[in-house]
Amino acid sequence: MTNLQSADLVLRSNSHQLPMEDGLRSWMVSVQTLLHGQTVSIQTVAEHITVDCPLEDVEVECLGQLDPYTLVFKVEEIRPYLKDDVDISIRLRPKLSANVLDFYRLEDKLASLVGRKYLVHPKYALTLILAYARDHSLETPRFIICDTYLETLFQCKWVKVRTLWEHISRLVERVAPDLICTSQRLNSSAVSTETKQTFNVDAAMNLYPGDFMLGEPRRPVLHTVSSPDLKQTTRRSLKRHKTL
Repeated sequence: MTNLQSADLVLRSNSHQLPMEDGLRSWMVSVQTLLHGQTVSIQTVAEHITVDCPLEDVEVECLGQLDPYTLVFKVEEIRPYLKDDVDISIRLRPKLSANVLDFYRLEDKLASLVGRKYLVHPKYALTLILAYARDHSLETPRFIICDTYLETLFQCKWVKVRTLWEHISRLVERVAPDLICTSQRLNSSAVSTETKQTFNVDAAMNLYPGDFMLGEPRRPVLHTVSSPDLKQTTRRSLKRHKTL
């Protein structure tokens, strides 16, 4: 895999009011996506973009793409709205790389022990917790006694060994992108807004979470002491026999 670079995915929106028809107002809202400060194809970086208005007297219609970088919406009154301003919300769901969709995100305290924030096989964390318990003499045949770290992690004094994974699984979740959200107040003036979220990006413009790193998980040093059980062997000498 290639190296990743940090970049901001920007959601930019612009709106302006259209001429009134039958005493009803309407607005044109355009939404653009930018990466590395340059416009980027919406299909490359977004699963979907929505524009919503909570008012029953206002409808929102998606008119389609003006170009690969711009999606256009029309917001219009279906009945006269008494207030001057109309608030809308704009949401973008980022399109993460397929390479990261099989990963799980670990809670920060758990990640500090595992050494990685993301894992493909989250039960790797179970192995490390058990190793940590053995290393610190916390494991009994049926229970793990929580020291300060484990008590902070699990919020309890002890954990049954057979239910340990249940506790760990609460600290693990499938990788899913956070929505990029902004709002706009529509009125007679032209309005422009921007919001952004930081991602790691590869050469093909694929998005990864901002704290995601490529590579295999690295197990932290747990300071365990063990000695290999090597049995001493004696070398057998072979006598050379003379032949006639």
